[in-house]
Amino acid sequence: MCWCLAQLVKRLIPTALTLSISVGAYGQEAPSTFDAAAAEARKAGIAEYRVGNFAQAEFLLRRALEHAEHNNDVYGAALNRVALADIYQAQGLFPKAEQIYEEGISVFRQTKQVHALAITLRNLAAVQTAKQKYPESIRHLEEASMLAKTIVPPDFELEIRILDAFGLTYFKQGKIEKAQECFKRAIDIASTLGLGTGNMVDANLGQTLNNLASTYEYKRQYREAANTYTRALRVTEEQFGRTHPQFVNTLNNLGYFYLNTGRYQEAEAQFRESLAIAERGGPGFNDVLIRTLHALGKIHMKRNEDAQAEAALSRAIGIVRGSAGNRTEAADVLETYSRLLLDQARRIRVSLGSTIDIRDVK
Repeated sequence: MCWCLAQLVKRLIPTALTLSISVGAYGQEAPSTFDAAAAEARKAGIAEYRVGNFAQAEFLLRRALEHAEHNNDVYGAALNRVALADIYQAQGLFPKAEQIYEEGISVFRQTKQVHALAITLRNLAAVQTAKQKYPESIRHLEEASMLAKTIVPPDFELEIRILDAFGLTYFKQGKIEKAQECFKRAIDIASTLGLGTGNMVDANLGQTLNNLASTYEYKRQYREAANTYTRALRVTEEQFGRTHPQFVNTLNNLGYFYLNTGRYQEAEAQFRESLAIAERGGPGFNDVLIRTLHALGKIHMKRNEDAQAEAALSRAIGIVRGSAGNRTEAADVLETYSRLLLDQARRIRVSLGSTIDIRDVK
């Protein structure tokens, strides 16, 4: 059985594009440009962003931006706008994020802020990959990689994220071997430097492990895929906790792996756990709820449990209708629901046909 590349790419995006903002990388170049209030608001906003509280993060970063603009601090204002773009990117608002990144890059080039420029080029490349603008993405990643080599002291988190973005871009192009090589190199750097020991607390090893697991799954290396997804879960829980969106997304990815390999009981266990977390997470977890209920509906369909499948899919559709904006999963949920109804109708016709006596036909 060979998995569809597009299906696996969908499972990469939620974690691969949730980017962190390196306080040291951005903040150390010109610390004097921030007054105390702006610096505190920015620091608090970044902290909220890291744990997935995007609404609060945006509120705090806008406050920092107001301070910077009030002080005519061009560089500080650009930093905070780029930080807001990271939030938009994490929420899938790619055109909005792309525009802000490009504006930030212009400011950082003019002010010769190499470190901030390298980070923003990397983030812009990730957005362009999401929009399937692969040549532009590769070009910006190559520039970011070149600039990163000039930074002293080295920013290993940035190097890891550049490699992860290269890997994602190659994966979406179907260049699986090159993607796998990039993910492995990123993991080797993070592991060598001791993630979780205080040296690399900002490096998102769980994200890259999730992406590497998807390459194993695509290549049908199932034992490696399962082990790597499990390791990604463990690392993500240690770094962000069990309520972080990345943890829930990785949990769902492991569930889909079990679903695709016919291990329905194990798949259901992952999705039930994900559902419990998402239900406590509020409106910000609506997308996760939709994906999880969709997956549970598929499992019930595999077992011919029509009532349970219909309940899960109906609930998913209700969330889609009650939520603002377009949901990427909506069309897939509706297609699965339609397939369920068609299967039910087919079984009814077969059942009716078997109960009609040929002597009753005139």
